[in-house]
Amino acid sequence: GYGSWTISSPTTDSDGTTGAVILDNVGTVIEGLGPQLTKINIACTAQWGLLVRGAASAVKNLKVQTVTGGSVTWGAGIEPNPVSGSAESCVFDNVHITQLAGTMTNGFCVGPMNTGNPDIAQTKFVHCESTLCLTGAAYLVGNNTAANILDTTFTDCYASQQKYGVQANGTTLSWYGGCIQWSSYADIYISS
Repeated sequence: GYGSWTISSPTTDSDGTTGAVILDNVGTVIEGLGPQLTKINIACTAQWGLLVRGAASAVKNLKVQTVTGGSVTWGAGIEPNPVSGSAESCVFDNVHITQLAGTMTNGFCVGPMNTGNPDIAQTKFVHCESTLCLTGAAYLVGNNTAANILDTTFTDCYASQQKYGVQANGTTLSWYGGCIQWSSYADIYISS
């Protein structure tokens, strides 16, 4: 849809995870009319800005941003509910993440929480943009455990003004085209 939605209180999921927006079901699609026309404003404190928990879900054509009073550790991404443990084949297409005001530590994230052995494979990011994650990563993949976080693909994505452009924590990923710039520590940071 078109417009701006301001989230002033977080949702708490069954496992205690908090998010401004949580998509729990398999095959859920949230689609806007473009990042300049559809905005989710986060004005609360939560672990996640927009969290996908179900497989085969998609987030398209919108902007997620912290505004005054907003603070999130992970801007948008995937972390399956520990009960199902799986969130494969998800897509983020033309989604922009930014810290307009408030705090956004990391932008796009895939399996960062270390909630056991998550199964998160074949995640695709297409034409996504992450800016102003000054103390974290624009794109954070993995959690340094022996999880099944595989085949994450970034196509024509952008990262600007962050500590790490891409941070890979014990996982695999592919990056095609796009741009990573103005990182204060490293454009690409790999840990095991």
